[in-house]
Amino acid sequence: MGDEKMKSGTVFENCDVLRKKQLATVRFYLSGHA
Repeated sequence: MGDEKMKSGTVFENCDVLRKKQLATVRFYLSGHA
């Protein structure tokens, strides 16, 4: 399913999405365990 997206050159987009997901996860973890 994600093969076509990788081929069409949205690697930077995928990295940005992953980074945002990581930040959201970190914030959720910190806020939940503060």
